[in-house]
Amino acid sequence: MNRFSALRACSGATRPGRRRPWACCPRQLDTGVLTRLGCVLVTLASLACSKASDPPFSTTPTSPAVVVTPNYTLTLTASPRCAMVTDWASHQPLPFPDSARVRRYDTQFTGSSLSVISANGTAGPFDARTSGNTFTAVVPPSADDLTRRDASAVWVEALRTQAPSCAGGDYWVDDFGDDVGPDGRHTEHFEMCGTWHATIEDPPRIAGTIDGAFVYYKGTGPNFSTDLYCRASDHQFSLTKR
Repeated sequence: MNRFSALRACSGATRPGRRRPWACCPRQLDTGVLTRLGCVLVTLASLACSKASDPPFSTTPTSPAVVVTPNYTLTLTASPRCAMVTDWASHQPLPFPDSARVRRYDTQFTGSSLSVISANGTAGPFDARTSGNTFTAVVPPSADDLTRRDASAVWVEALRTQAPSCAGGDYWVDDFGDDVGPDGRHTEHFEMCGTWHATIEDPPRIAGTIDGAFVYYKGTGPNFSTDLYCRASDHQFSLTKR
């Protein structure tokens, strides 16, 4: 099974800028180097690839052929607890790189959806909405789905030989860095997923927290020399009107 057929078997679609193809299932650890584990693990795949279930948000993939006109600047900031994270490749504590701890993107917020422009293309639209002075968005897997997954005995057992990721949702991945691998992609990668909450005090600037995961990995898929996964309830985001 090649990486694209594996992804289709897991999530049903491939979309530029949304999923990294080799992240269909948690990545297998092999002598300090992370490699993709095929989706033949049916039980784990059905768990990791479940759709988010937080009503009324929908995580059904939508058509990427939508013209996106940025009207906000999105800033993502990792939780302070991400300052030092255990590397799933070397099993040593490593600092979450500054380049991945704070990320900025041109973004379109329509009042009901959020689309993010990254080096990989446009990610979204994700469900995002305001109700009164409350803003909520979900980049799947949601916080509830991550919590359920983390508590699963199947998932805990899988982590003995594999590395966690945002796999199983319609998250986005962003390639960056100075180096380019043989596949033509930059060799540093950032992904995030989770549930966003904010109380709107200044309408031109929406700022709040993300209960979810920030992930940094380095190398050329399906092999990675560094893999840092930070699950926290106090990642930060801000949407500033352009």
